[in-house]
Amino acid sequence: MIKKIKGVFPNYFFKSHFHSFRKFSLIKKITLGSLLSIILFSFSFFALYLPMLKDEKLEERKNKLKTTTEIISSILSIYEKQLRSQAYLKDPKFPQNIKEAKNAVLRILRDLRYNKNEFFFIIDGSGKIILHPSKPEKENISYRSLLDSKSGKEFYDLLIAAQRDTYAHLEYMGQTKYSSIHYEKQLLFAQYYWPWDWIILTQIEIKDIYQSIEEARNSFIILVLSISLLSLLTMFVLNYIILKIPLYNLLKGIERISHGDLTYQVTAIFNDELGSISSAFNMMTQKNKRIQDELSFKEQEYRTLLDNLNVGIYRNTGGRKGEFLQANPMMAKMFAYDRLEDFMKLNVSDLYANPEERARFVSMLKRNGECKGFELQLKRKDGSLFWAALNARVQYDSNGDLKWIDGAIEDISELKEATEELIKMSEELEMKVFERTEELAEAKSEVEALNHFTRLINSISNLDAIFTEISKHVYEKYHILASWLFLPDKNEKNLNAYKVYSYDKVPEDKYRNMMNLEVPLSEEGGILYLTFKRQKPLYLPRIPKPTFKADKGILENLTMRTLLLIPLLSKNKTIGIYGFSNLRAEMKLSKKEIRSLDNLCNQISGVMETARLLLEVKEEKEKALLAQKEALRAKEEVEFFNDFSRIINSSNHLDEIFKEA
Repeated sequence: MIKKIKGVFPNYFFKSHFHSFRKFSLIKKITLGSLLSIILFSFSFFALYLPMLKDEKLEERKNKLKTTTEIISSILSIYEKQLRSQAYLKDPKFPQNIKEAKNAVLRILRDLRYNKNEFFFIIDGSGKIILHPSKPEKENISYRSLLDSKSGKEFYDLLIAAQRDTYAHLEYMGQTKYSSIHYEKQLLFAQYYWPWDWIILTQIEIKDIYQSIEEARNSFIILVLSISLLSLLTMFVLNYIILKIPLYNLLKGIERISHGDLTYQVTAIFNDELGSISSAFNMMTQKNKRIQDELSFKEQEYRTLLDNLNVGIYRNTGGRKGEFLQANPMMAKMFAYDRLEDFMKLNVSDLYANPEERARFVSMLKRNGECKGFELQLKRKDGSLFWAALNARVQYDSNGDLKWIDGAIEDISELKEATEELIKMSEELEMKVFERTEELAEAKSEVEALNHFTRLINSISNLDAIFTEISKHVYEKYHILASWLFLPDKNEKNLNAYKVYSYDKVPEDKYRNMMNLEVPLSEEGGILYLTFKRQKPLYLPRIPKPTFKADKGILENLTMRTLLLIPLLSKNKTIGIYGFSNLRAEMKLSKKEIRSLDNLCNQISGVMETARLLLEVKEEKEKALLAQKEALRAKEEVEFFNDFSRIINSSNHLDEIFKEA
């Protein structure tokens, strides 16, 4: 459990302090970083430099002790040289012998003071103290007697090393220079002066070295703290000027822009990185301002477009009832609402003709993601229904739940009606095409039959025979009982009944009336004249009350119930009229049958015209033959009378003349 807590604690500690550090301002972070740098530098210095300082100080003290011994050695050398010079040139000012020289040196060295922490003394080769300026009472005493056995041995080794190498040093426990009973760790430096067999020793207590190191360390700490405080103060001022003010300006600009003021410009104090950021910020703001202006313009255009669209645009929630989030004015107008605000308060399901259709529609959208051209009936404010086409797409949130539905509604009632009408017309057209196809097939059959019939009657030149064949054909195909032919006279002043044919028994008087029928080609001619003039068929399914005398003669005297008159045309000229009737019986004819009879009459009109012309030629021939016969008979009569005249002129007897006559 303890291990677990120990493992979790640093993690928790680090995370909590890291989150706190994240909340610091930039200046605090920079200041804290600088402070940490100073602390790390100080720690590194104390961890690395102070041990080096200790060694350096020790080496420095050794060199200083060596220098002191060399100074003393140089004094000894001076007097030793003076002493040697007496061998050549006597000078009363210089020592005359070695004893005087040593005494002179000792006097000089005894008065020498150079450092309160260091002292020196001189011993001879046997270890006896010759000079000890700070402790004269120790003179003429063996220095080894002042040491313990261990230190004494080390001191003895030092003397041997100095005599051998001239220089030597030793660290040992020895008496302090001010007390004979206190022992401290000492640094001893020795130089052997062989001319006099003296060993010059300089000594310093190591604690004095450490004290100097401590003083240096304290001085350095004070220096570091002073520099750190000065650096922190300088850094704070510089951060405030270089960072705080520009960052404040930037943050102020960001705040102004976040409130929509894109005209704000950040003042760049320095031409450094923050100045570049400020300039870039201003450029970005200007660019965003241009973009916002363009977007506002586009949005206004888009809004105007949406508001003016003849299509409803909406966004609603995807619930069973649904609520509108956005809608354009056309939505309210489409559902007969005067104000868009009133329309937005409605549930979406209230607009469905069948509210249950809303749930099915949403389920379909969730399943497919979108729909296009979905047709359904919606309900206006007044309750009237209309057809609409819906295009919609669903939008989901990050959790995968339906967020809203975007869509468009178009009123397709007119289109729906037009489509239905188009379908109806298409069906009717298909029916008409089918009927027309049948009619064409029948017409083809009829034309073929008519052509056959035409070829038949073309082979007949007798008008009566042609009329008889036509009457038989009409009776067999159309079940028309009676038919007759009206032809104009030579002067085209009257229409005369040329031929009558009936399959029904007609009384003699009515037959005579039909044959003797003569109608003037004028307004008094009634329906026959109208047909002759208009050159179009006239069908009377019911006989109206006649207004003209000619009509009365046809319609009432012949007791007809139905009548069809078809003009016979040849080269756009009416050459006659064909009449059809069932007399007392009703004659029901369709338009198709009437057209068929009209086609028949058009086909045979030329043949009948030819037959009529042949008939007229025949009549003219008969008249010519008759006239020729009458002329011959008249000639014979003239010749007879001429002969008779000659006879009676040649006789003078009345009896003979009477006899001849």
